[in-house]
Amino acid sequence: MQQLIKLFASAAIMLSFTICTAQKSTKSIVNTQIDQYIAQVQERSGIPGISLAVIKNGKIIHRNNYGKANIEHNIAVSDKSIFRLYSLTKPIIVTGVFQLIEQGKLSLEDSVSTYIHNLPSSWNAVQIKNLLTQSSGLPDIVAYEKLEESVAKEKVFADSLHFKKGEKFEYNQTNFWLLQKVIEIVSKQDIETFITVNQFEGKESKKSVFFSTDSRDIILNRVTPYFYYATGKMQLDLPNNGSYLNSCNGINITMDAFITWDKKFSSNKLINDTSKKKMWEAFPYTKPDTKFTFGWDEQIINGHLSYGFSGGRITAYRNFPKDNLSIIFLANGLGGDFNVDNIVNQIAYLVDNDIFRN
Repeated sequence: MQQLIKLFASAAIMLSFTICTAQKSTKSIVNTQIDQYIAQVQERSGIPGISLAVIKNGKIIHRNNYGKANIEHNIAVSDKSIFRLYSLTKPIIVTGVFQLIEQGKLSLEDSVSTYIHNLPSSWNAVQIKNLLTQSSGLPDIVAYEKLEESVAKEKVFADSLHFKKGEKFEYNQTNFWLLQKVIEIVSKQDIETFITVNQFEGKESKKSVFFSTDSRDIILNRVTPYFYYATGKMQLDLPNNGSYLNSCNGINITMDAFITWDKKFSSNKLINDTSKKKMWEAFPYTKPDTKFTFGWDEQIINGHLSYGFSGGRITAYRNFPKDNLSIIFLANGLGGDFNVDNIVNQIAYLVDNDIFRN
């Protein structure tokens, strides 16, 4: 009997070892496939530097840095590298709005004019939910982003509405310009303080997450941006927006700080599950031509539901809630055609082959 027990024990140990080895081998294969794919993407699209993280079931299953944070000085992307998120800032701002809603300080049904006075009379009916869902119909302040806020404000106030609130989706920086003001009025904090204190690690996070809409600012460890838009060839490109557009595209962050944010978000430590479900609820546009939630893109890939957003065509975050899978992709430029959402979805496929486009 003792020999039989020993035999079973040995068999169990061998089986456990075999399973463990197989799991490590599979993980190694997936990591290699991802690294090879990123190398192809970098070469094809002329991307100088990338930081990538894949989180599954709360654990980092892939984390790597690729290429250059700065080409001229031959500085590699590292864990200290800070990336500007561009419009990927917006989901973090939206999360902040829902934090205020949970605290009873704000409602989706509130009119923006409840908090911001002296708006044009035609703007008074616009509600918080219209700002979040890009359904306000307001004119876009981005047309005047090179101007001082007071001048840009005067000009955009004089522009006509594009459509009635709630009719359809129209991406618009005015929406998040106004959301920033609402957040600051309700929280009695500037947007940077409110976001870092409530979603990151407060003052301690200053070196890893902060707001700067001017890429010319000299900031330790921030990657240099390179784009091809101006001349058709990749060169230094230093986009500059006013600080009044911080909520539109102003967050700069390390990958480690973003990973920490994802873990809090995915475990409902930033907002609760009820709030998250509401945030990811499709908005009922009266003349729908786009499916969009309260601040997030929704994609269903072979039955796998996901929510995410991208910024500057080079940063992206995608969350597959039922698969417990998150992907964070940060880059510092590009030299040719590139679709960051497709890249992230391909990475999801390499992790789980059941996630693919039909």
